[in-house]
Amino acid sequence: MAHTDNGGRTWEDVPIPFGAISRVQVTDAAKVVVVGTEGAGCRETALRSTDTGQTWASGGALALWYRSLATPTAVVNSNGRAGTPCGNGKALSVSALSATSAAVLCESGKVVETADGGGNWVEVSRGLSALAVDARVEASKLAALVAYVADGCSGVQVASIAAGATTKLGCVDLGGRSNDGLLTHVALSVEGNAGWLIVDGDTYTSDDGGKTWSTP
Repeated sequence: MAHTDNGGRTWEDVPIPFGAISRVQVTDAAKVVVVGTEGAGCRETALRSTDTGQTWASGGALALWYRSLATPTAVVNSNGRAGTPCGNGKALSVSALSATSAAVLCESGKVVETADGGGNWVEVSRGLSALAVDARVEASKLAALVAYVADGCSGVQVASIAAGATTKLGCVDLGGRSNDGLLTHVALSVEGNAGWLIVDGDTYTSDDGGKTWSTP
């Protein structure tokens, strides 16, 4: 884990007693909940910090969505029920809005979403292969925000998928870096007008909801 307090210009490592991390949920500038395991064969537990990771305490019962580290095909919802949204494929990440609504990125590059707590999953990314996914509400409906490689964008395209329609937001210029082989190397988060895209050690930010991107 790493933390920045200057808009992504620099990052500092955050020590945490986990050998592997499944989910990081940031609730404000200082509060974070992390789901992970301390070692091989251990069950997932949660740790909570209110001071940007300087100190950690037990997070209590796991009441958030996370991908299972013991069973890579499984995603666990906030009620503790596991499912396999990617079928026999691995689930790479999960982004949730509530106990019922979530989006998952599969190792195949497809994105699936649920509106009933994981009882049913629907593929929403037909025609594109996603590198990262986030979820937000648009017009009172779940929207999947995706980063992917697209024609006409030499870097990474960011788009919103909602109600069966894909709306391109912005193209992120990677500064000449190839966009080949980026799956598992990209993370995306857009909250309101603030957008973050991480590609390995490079940070890109947006202040207009993902329409334009720049380096800090």
